[in-house]
Amino acid sequence: MMVHSHPWLSLVTVTLLAAVAAAAADGPKVFSSADGAHKVTYEERIPAKPAAATLGLVLLFHGHTLNESSLIGHALPALQQAGIGNHYVVIGLKSQGVGWENRDDAPVRAFIQHALSAYPVDRRRVIGMGYSSGCMYITRFAQTSSDLFAGAIGYVGRQGGAPSKDDPEKVAELYWVTGHKDSLQPYKPAREDALKNIVLGLPVIYREEKEMDHHFLWGQSATDALAWMQHLRVKSAPLAADDAAFIESFQDDAKAKKQLADARAWARIVTIAGPQVGPIILQGLASDKAAVQNSAAIACSKVQLAGTIITTLGTLLEGKDKKLKGPVLNALMTHAIWNHPLAQKILCTLALSPAAAPTDRRAVALALGQVVKLDVQGACVYTRVLWTLVDLLDDDDATLRESAFTALEPGVRGGFGYQPGANKAGRAAAVEQWRAWVEKSSGPRPGP
Repeated sequence: MMVHSHPWLSLVTVTLLAAVAAAAADGPKVFSSADGAHKVTYEERIPAKPAAATLGLVLLFHGHTLNESSLIGHALPALQQAGIGNHYVVIGLKSQGVGWENRDDAPVRAFIQHALSAYPVDRRRVIGMGYSSGCMYITRFAQTSSDLFAGAIGYVGRQGGAPSKDDPEKVAELYWVTGHKDSLQPYKPAREDALKNIVLGLPVIYREEKEMDHHFLWGQSATDALAWMQHLRVKSAPLAADDAAFIESFQDDAKAKKQLADARAWARIVTIAGPQVGPIILQGLASDKAAVQNSAAIACSKVQLAGTIITTLGTLLEGKDKKLKGPVLNALMTHAIWNHPLAQKILCTLALSPAAAPTDRRAVALALGQVVKLDVQGACVYTRVLWTLVDLLDDDDATLRESAFTALEPGVRGGFGYQPGANKAGRAAAVEQWRAWVEKSSGPRPGP
């Protein structure tokens, strides 16, 4: 039992370990490729009561000296707690050596091809999860294997290679977490690696947990990461024939009009997800029917969005339809939380606009507080959002000042003595300290 030897196993794991063991298969197995060139030891977990005929696939990449079983006892309870345990086949893989290296690429690729045919899984919903050595591996391998992975979650590790130079719109997405109390893999080198990816415009969410040691799927970031991965699909993978036919049916105006008004069609659109559903979402947002627009806006919170859709949501947020603004704001907030720069920019611009309605600015400021809820506690890479909130500390609207301070306060104990209710002169010294803090912690003020 690993509870004593590996500190990243939480109390949650201990309490649920019996349930996980009960769901175990026959223990480790060995996969051999047809030509005998590749072998991989693995351990699988298939839901006893699957949520659908086709499931997602989670592949686990262990830490140095660990094995195919090491992460299952933590990953499976985390999925169960998130309410998605029966939505995924979970398989732990063993590296060729004591840790993951480039020589593992070919065996892992061969195993994935095997898994896609041997298990009831959707090839568009493959997620990698890596811990320590496994994080170093999967943050590289997922990017260089975007034909296989929708995304990857990496904990407490650097990236074992240069960031991808492929088109950011085509690269598998990463969710990367480090801990300030980690003495085995200090967070600052990993931060440097993550920032290199972000500067290149690659789809990377980077988090730092201040109280986290050398853990896996830990704290608030674990909840967020498991929510994030559900909207991902392999961007280049073709649709199944029946899904492709369904998407194609929207080319017929009469069929499209009928289906856009059908809640069941929207449920299927969300399930399919991926870039293929983008044109349908745009059709829905452009509809002259309020109910259809609302369904499309709700769907935007549950699937990956291209820039054209984000831009359309921004226009709708500034529009006059008050009932539509709620789901539109939620969609933009969701993607801003997951580091979509255009969504962040749209929200920040509106929050700072003196011409915007005060109610809209206040709603957006609250949303920006949710956007930085995890970022402000450590990584501080959401530079535009942080600067916007600091600027709002000196806004004439007291409600905006209060919302901004509530969002920023977790980043600095005591908040430099800032008081939202003070007059401008009384706020001045604290505001200057906040400006110095954001420039030091996150970087210079972004351009327009």
